[in-house]
Amino acid sequence: MKRLAIFASGSGTNAENIIEYFNEKGIAEVSLILSNDKNAYVLERARKHNIPTVTFNRKTFMKRM
Repeated sequence: MKRLAIFASGSGTNAENIIEYFNEKGIAEVSLILSNDKNAYVLERARKHNIPTVTFNRKTFMKRM
């Protein structure tokens, strides 16, 4: 099964729709949520679906590019 990671920094409604879509279809799974906002509600939505999360500092992330 394919595994997906989602970058999000807001409320996470789109991320949750993607999670639910792939859960229903069974063709892929969202296995990680990444965010540059440690207070983003998307992280709570990920926890609800038992998906690991990672938060990072945007400036540090961009310097590595």
